[in-house]
Amino acid sequence: EMAPLAKGELWPSFIRDHADLEMVEESGKVRCKSTGHEMAPTKEVVEAYLSGKKYLKARAKIVGGEYDFDKFLPSIVTSRKDPTKLFCHLTKKTINKVPEEIELHVNGRRFKARLREKEELDERRKKKSAGKGGGEGR
Repeated sequence: EMAPLAKGELWPSFIRDHADLEMVEESGKVRCKSTGHEMAPTKEVVEAYLSGKKYLKARAKIVGGEYDFDKFLPSIVTSRKDPTKLFCHLTKKTINKVPEEIELHVNGRRFKARLREKEELDERRKKKSAGKGGGEGR
């Protein structure tokens, strides 16, 4: 455990250990690898950036690139209007390609209700088509 840092003091071990940060030798600043953002190497500034909306959105996009969206097919597909988003055929909603948002959507009551309705409908269709097949054989 390292000693607490004085306000505005450098934070080398944290920056070295954080996979997304690097020191810029020429300027003495800290650069975020995934966004290219450069900031003063103080604890307050770096912590504020890492917990900020812009950084978290950028990270979500990068992590989202590794996420398997195919497990929600055929209900949730890539949106035709905005390829950077997904579209849910059951709820007719556009969803951001952020894993947390998709998990929230598929675990929501509206999605679950529509999914249940669709499964019941498919089940009825299956029974209906099975009933027609074997007839007199003309």
